[in-house]
Amino acid sequence: MEDNAYEGINFDAVPAPIKALDKNNLVTYLSTFSKTLMPGLRVGYMVVTGKHYQAIIERKLITNYELRITNYELFNLLRAKGD
Repeated sequence: MEDNAYEGINFDAVPAPIKALDKNNLVTYLSTFSKTLMPGLRVGYMVVTGKHYQAIIERKLITNYELRITNYELFNLLRAKGD
């Protein structure tokens, strides 16, 4: 599992994420738009591939009690606008 929340705010050159080097689909990549877009927005995402995909998706659906739909709607509006 790779948590890469601070990649977008680094001013120095950074190496590629571990997920980019993952040829066997073993790494799940986690990141957020909160650090670079708007700290209070609290919108994150996962890139899940390989044999862990189904288990992670099912667990996320079961435990998704913290989801704030308005945050995702606001993010989609900002993304669509392009600002």
